Amino acid sequence: MRDKTMKDNNKGLSLVEIIVAIAIGSIVMTAVMLLVVQGVKSYRTQSTKASLQNDVNIALNQISDNIMEGTCLAISNLTNGEGEIYTSYFQIKENMYYVYEPDEEILYLSETPTKGAASSVLCENVENFDVNILDYSIIVGGDNKIQGMTNPIQLQVYIKVAKLDESRDAKRIISMRNDLSQIELIVEGMENTGVNIVGYDISSLKNYITSEN
Repeated sequence: MRDKTMKDNNKGLSLVEIIVAIAIGSIVMTAVMLLVVQGVKSYRTQSTKASLQNDVNIALNQISDNIMEGTCLAISNLTNGEGEIYTSYFQIKENMYYVYEPDEEILYLSETPTKGAASSVLCENVENFDVNILDYSIIVGGDNKIQGMTNPIQLQVYIKVAKLDESRDAKRIISMRNDLSQIELIVEGMENTGVNIVGYDISSLKNYITSEN
């Protein structure tokens, strides 16, 4: 009689109970997966931010060191289709150029004003690289013509890097320790020619000079 009763009560799980168990298990697994995905996404975001900030700092530190010891100065500023100004190359020492390739989003250290076989990558994922002479470093006469530069010359360097929908940018003002007698820029109307800015109207350089005011 006892064995028969136990056999009659051994019904197992009903279909409804199985469905409810599966539903609860699915909810728990979904919650766990969401937590894992969010954790991975957060880690990737923080890692990307830290990497970009580190890249910016390394590039700016090297550029700053070379600017302070710089013996010459030539800046080629160009404008893209959106009117944004960027530096195509920046010379601070003999046979030392920082060459920016916007299509590649790479900043190179090169021996020439263009990327060459001997060029090395200084920073990747660069959205903008801009170097400007601060306007109070320029001496302007009563005729609004540029007469020269003050020493020490101060430069403002700007770098913006971006990757995986994250970006970091930094701007630094650096003073040159060595006195310079001639500075070359690209002036409006002569975009492909490096010229001595002395004697040019100050208005021709307005797009290429950043003011702190």
